[in-house]
Amino acid sequence: MIRAKLQRLLDGEPLDGILNEGKDSLYHLKRFGEFGTMPRMDTLKQELSWRNPTDIANISMAENIVAKLAEKAKNAIVLLDIWANKQVYQQHIDRRVEKNHIKDEADYFKKVKNTLMSAQRFNMIGGDFPSIEMISGNWSVILNHNGSIKTAYQHEKNGESFAKIQTRFGYTVYEYDISEGLGGKLKKLFD
Repeated sequence: MIRAKLQRLLDGEPLDGILNEGKDSLYHLKRFGEFGTMPRMDTLKQELSWRNPTDIANISMAENIVAKLAEKAKNAIVLLDIWANKQVYQQHIDRRVEKNHIKDEADYFKKVKNTLMSAQRFNMIGGDFPSIEMISGNWSVILNHNGSIKTAYQHEKNGESFAKIQTRFGYTVYEYDISEGLGGKLKKLFD
């Protein structure tokens, strides 16, 4: 029986027909395209088709970081719950209040959430422990590789940008627009 099937294959009969013969249609061998269209996969291919491997890796890393943040944000009652360095958290709040960037901790949490949910672009900072800067208007939120917030701040008129600081320290910075997919995940962070 196996020799007969092998001979049919050698004679040019399609493998699918030989393997599917006598089996319930639920168990037939199917090729990838036979499952119908996969809109997200098609969109992803279009989004990434013009990008180089570094861009693809960076965008994937950003999506991974946002996914980690989303997991933490599910149970976040206060900003401290998703803050990377809890020891300097209060000093950070005090400094932002002193600069008149925020009124209090609740206002800061609101501005961080709004920045993340309305970010239009991001900077990916390379290195052993990559981080991303989410930018919306005149605010930035910096996320570490674990999806925790390193810092968030209002841009100062003559202040050096986070990207320039990182470049000065020798890191490579890549700038991207936020895709619909990543933007959708950011909008749902605190639902």
